[in-house]
Amino acid sequence: QKLDCKARFLIYQCVNSKIFNKISKASTSKEAWEILMKTYGDGEKNKKVKLQTLRRQYELLCMEEKESISDYFDRIQEL
Repeated sequence: QKLDCKARFLIYQCVNSKIFNKISKASTSKEAWEILMKTYGDGEKNKKVKLQTLRRQYELLCMEEKESISDYFDRIQEL
């Protein structure tokens, strides 16, 4: 039980207040984690969506007419 309290505390510290309100009523760290998983999905789905989004951003990326090479390069690195 002591480890569970510690785990819940760590989870609470890693989320913003909006998410905290969703998981604050959980009585165990497992329950809090399950709420997070239901809300945000499993990691594999999220990875695929992020990858598709990044790929699309890359495909649409082009240098603006009055943009310097340095600025364009900075935008590429931000992806």
